[in-house]
Amino acid sequence: MNPQCVRLRSFANSFQVKGGQVPGMRDPIQLEFFILLSLNCQLSSSFKSGFPSPSGLASLTFIEGKGGDIQEGDIIPNVVHYVWILDPAKTTPQFHFKHFLSMYSAFLHLEPEIIYLHTNANSEAISRAKTNGSYWTRKVLSMSQLVVREVQPPTKTTTGLAITALEHQSDFLRPNILSRFGGIYLDFDVFILRDFRPLREAGFKNVFGHELLEKPNNGLMMSVRGSRLMNIFDKEQHLAYDKAWTTHSVELLTKLAAALTPVPFQVLVMERKAFTPDGWLPEEHAALFLNHEKTESTKELRAEEDPLNSPGEIDLEEFWNVSKNRVKEDWELDYSSSYAMHAFIPKRDDRPPKCKEIDWAYVMERRSNYAVQMYPVLWHASKLGVISRDPKDHV
Repeated sequence: MNPQCVRLRSFANSFQVKGGQVPGMRDPIQLEFFILLSLNCQLSSSFKSGFPSPSGLASLTFIEGKGGDIQEGDIIPNVVHYVWILDPAKTTPQFHFKHFLSMYSAFLHLEPEIIYLHTNANSEAISRAKTNGSYWTRKVLSMSQLVVREVQPPTKTTTGLAITALEHQSDFLRPNILSRFGGIYLDFDVFILRDFRPLREAGFKNVFGHELLEKPNNGLMMSVRGSRLMNIFDKEQHLAYDKAWTTHSVELLTKLAAALTPVPFQVLVMERKAFTPDGWLPEEHAALFLNHEKTESTKELRAEEDPLNSPGEIDLEEFWNVSKNRVKEDWELDYSSSYAMHAFIPKRDDRPPKCKEIDWAYVMERRSNYAVQMYPVLWHASKLGVISRDPKDHV
C-alpha cells in the first residue's frame, strides 16, 4: 500500500460513520466517499489481478445522515448502485444466479470504484446471509468493491398516500440515491455488455435509455452527483404517485426528460437498443432465452478471442474483420450497439420450452442469445476461481 493510502486509511479508521459531522466535511455523504475510497486503496484498480474480497470492505454498512444541498457535478462518477428491498415477512435476503451475473457483469465491464447495495436489511441480516445463505447469496455479498448501505424505504408519499409495493418503494429510492451519490443505478435484471465510460464522460448530467414505446426506462439511469433533474424527479414522484404501476416512475421520467432535453447537456436519451434491446413480450422472451441446437459457431466461442479484450489500442481494421468473418446463427441477435441488456427474466412457468433453468450450465452451453452474451462474464468468473465450475456446489 502506498504512503498516501496508509495516511488516508489511518484517518478513515478513526471515525465511525453514523451520519455525524467532521470538521471540514459538512456533508456526511462526502465523508462516506472519503472513507470508502481510502479503504479502497488496498484494492487493485483492475480485475486482471483477480477477485479480492477484503474483510471489512464487503461488510461495511453506513447509516445515512442528513446532508445539505449538494452542488451539481460535471462527470458521472463510476459508482454502481443496486437497491434490494427485503420483504418484511422475510428476515434474511436471498440472491440467485441472475443477481450474481448482473453484479459481476458490472464489476467486470465497468470496473467501478464502489458497488453500493442499498437495502433495508440490517447488518445482522446481511451477516447471517453472508455466512449461512445460499451459494449465490454468499457470492453476491462477497463481491469485490461491494458496500452495503442500510436505508429505510418510504412507506407513504409526502401527500400521505401509502406506498405498499416493494417495487414502488425501490422506485422512490432511486432518484434520491443518484442525487446524493451520482453514478449508475442498475436493476438486478440489467446485465452489462461493455464499459459506460464514453457515456459517463460525454458531458451530459443525466443519461437514460428508451424502453418499449420510446419511454426512458428507470431500471438503468446515470447521473452526476447533485443532479438537479434527479432532485426534481425525487420530489415530483410524491405528487405523481397514484398506486398505478409506472405513473410515478417511467411516465413521470418520460415527461421530465422531454421537458429538460432543451437545456444544454442536461439529458441524453439513448435509443432503445443501447440499454433495453429486448422486451417483456412472450415472443421476445423466446428470442432471448430459448435454447437452440448446439452449433460450431457458438461451440467455438471463447471470451479471450474478443479483440476488445486485447491490451493496448484497438486495431479497427482487425476488429471489423473479426466481426465481418465470424459465422453467426440465424437465431443470434445483434448486440454490437448495446451497452447493456435489460433481460426481463420471466417466472419459471412462463419461460419458453427448453429454458426452465437459467443456471451455470445453461450459460456455459451458449445455446441461447442470453447465454451467448453472458458467457464472457461467467467464463471470467469461472477462470479466476470466483465461482466453482461444479454445478453441484451451486446450492
